[in-house]
Amino acid sequence: MTNVGALVIAHGSRNANWVKGIEEAVQKARFKIPEMPMAIGFLELVPGKSIADGVYSLECHGVNRILIIPLFITMGSTHLEEIQYALGLLEQSRIPTELRPISSTAELTWCSPLEAHPIVLNILEERVQELSVIPEDEVLLLIGHGSKVAGFKEKWEELFQHIGQHLQTQLGLKGVSYATLKGNQVISRAKALALKNRLIVIPIFLSEGYFTHTVIPSKLKGINCAYNGKTYLPHPLITDWICQTIFEN
Repeated sequence: MTNVGALVIAHGSRNANWVKGIEEAVQKARFKIPEMPMAIGFLELVPGKSIADGVYSLECHGVNRILIIPLFITMGSTHLEEIQYALGLLEQSRIPTELRPISSTAELTWCSPLEAHPIVLNILEERVQELSVIPEDEVLLLIGHGSKVAGFKEKWEELFQHIGQHLQTQLGLKGVSYATLKGNQVISRAKALALKNRLIVIPIFLSEGYFTHTVIPSKLKGINCAYNGKTYLPHPLITDWICQTIFEN
C-alpha cells in the first residue's frame, strides 16, 4: 500500500511575515485535504524547517511516496536545480551548491513550480485589474528576479512572454513588457514605457519582502507608474494551486 505525502518547498526568509505567508497557505491546504500528510521545507534561513527536516517528518508519518511541490516562480530558478540534486533527482547539478544530499526511503515525485499555471494567471489578472483604469491606454511591465545563467535565463524569458501574451489578450492592454532585476533593465525600460503610456508595474514574486518593498520601488523612483507591490501570496488561490498539484500527481 502506498502512503503519499506532500512536501512544499520554499526559499525561506529572515522576514517572519514572509515565512508566515507560506505556512498559512500550506495550513489551508491541510484543511482542504486532511487525509494528506504535509510538511514544509525551506531552502535556507528558517532553522528547524529545512528540506531534510520536511522529508524526515513525512517518513515518520509512514509516508513512502512524497510529492515534492516547489513553491517557486519557475524552473528558471537555479535553486531548483540545487534542490533536485540534493534530493537525488539529478545526478549532477550545473549550479555550484552547498546543499548536502538528502537520503530518503520514500519515492520522490517532482512536481512543476508555479510557472504560468491557469491559477497563477488568474491571480495576475486580478493584480493588474486592481491598478488598471483604461486598459487600452495602458502598458504593463512585469518585473521578476530573473537569471543570468544560460539555460535558466531563457526559462524566465519564456515565462514572461507566456504571462504577457495572456494578460494582454485577456485584459485588452495596449502592450506588455518585462524586465529582470538580474538583467538591470528595470529603470531604463520603465522610463521608456512611461513616456507615452500609463504604466502599470506588477512584481512576479511569490511573497512581499525586500525585493518588492525596497529594491523595485527604489528603481521606480521618479517614474510615473501604478505599483502596489502585491505578489502571489497572500492570495488564497495559491492554496488551490497546492491542492490541484497534489490531485494531479
